Amino acid sequence: MDDPKHRKSFIDTTVVALKKYGFNGVDLAWEFPVVTEKKESYTLGSIWHKIKKTITGPKDENPTLHREHFTLLIREMKAALRAENFQLSLSILPHINYTVYCDVPSITQHLDMITLHAYDFRTPQRNPKEADYSAPLHFVYSRVPHQNANAMVRWFIEHGVELQKLVLGIPTFGRSWLLGDDSPKSGIPPIVASGPGDKGTITKEDGLLSYAEICPQLVSITNAQASPSLLRKQDDPQRRLGTYSFRLPDKKLKQEYGTWVSFEEPETAGYKASYAKLAGLGGVAIIDLSLDDFRGMCNSNKYPILRAARTQFV
Repeated sequence: MDDPKHRKSFIDTTVVALKKYGFNGVDLAWEFPVVTEKKESYTLGSIWHKIKKTITGPKDENPTLHREHFTLLIREMKAALRAENFQLSLSILPHINYTVYCDVPSITQHLDMITLHAYDFRTPQRNPKEADYSAPLHFVYSRVPHQNANAMVRWFIEHGVELQKLVLGIPTFGRSWLLGDDSPKSGIPPIVASGPGDKGTITKEDGLLSYAEICPQLVSITNAQASPSLLRKQDDPQRRLGTYSFRLPDKKLKQEYGTWVSFEEPETAGYKASYAKLAGLGGVAIIDLSLDDFRGMCNSNKYPILRAARTQFV
């Protein structure tokens, strides 16, 4: 990206690929240095100081130069794509310090769309000892002020992005943690955890469960007769943080560890789609379809998260 010749080569080969396969455009999901997580206690006030402290990540010796080169890449790529009537979009990936690397006033005019991947604010890989909501819609006191979808949306709007160019990303999966004997039995987050949850049969990745893997295990948190091997679901009536479920360790069942999961479901996806529509955003993006319930195992409807989001936005 820093070398003009490399940028041109990248752009030229991209245009060739778009023509060859009949695509309408390209989405840039650039992987800048990932922001590291820091444990902090929060009080009212000094929000900006806390944000700066929290988003400190791997040291970049020249972030200003890299931001300028990224701006040049977008500008030069759009010029090449415009000549062929192709579109250019940008994805803001989780944990990327967009406040440093995105010169929004300089790039927004060259972009047709910006998708905000507003999830994975908390993950078992980044926060192995503390389980918490992974994709909250709004900020609530005692949590990191900018780690929520609304904060991302507001930042880009305040920095000059047109509403119709913003797309809110909605996940179709959950993040899971293991619960040990020292984890509170209430299940209320943030809660002490013991690392990533077990692999799912579909996702096969520690700490990651698709909605189709989660929904068959869910029971109401008020169901006292439910099997302790199932996940007790706690809804979010205020529509701010999302849904979670948990199962405590049970030595009688030889369950040394329990499970705590923060996940997206049709109802919360609908909330987010309604938020995007009321805010005047350009749309929502479902990330991704393969982790939705594509077989209809939960309620006989295939792709329930996609359906809920579409119903509320269209």
